[in-house]
Amino acid sequence: MSHIATKKYYDGIHADLLDYATNGYKFYLEGVLPGTPENQIRLEKALGMKISSGTYEDISSIMGMTSQDDTLYDGIDQSLLIHADLSVDDIVESL
Repeated sequence: MSHIATKKYYDGIHADLLDYATNGYKFYLEGVLPGTPENQIRLEKALGMKISSGTYEDISSIMGMTSQDDTLYDGIDQSLLIHADLSVDDIVESL
């Protein structure tokens, strides 16, 4: 999934997801949970940039686009949404 795109793109994805949901598909959603301050620094160094909860919003604003948000899943039964989150610590451990 793209985290930065046009509103039209996300509207199309939302329509597709609603269609899939009516057919009983389940959706695996991933997010990145916080980790230790040390691992946050290591990840930022590996990425070459500072990251925060507003990083995608900041980048999309500069580009004149929009960032993905949870409204993408509006109208979808919560039982079809499976959260498969990682933490910053998990990511750094795999570097």
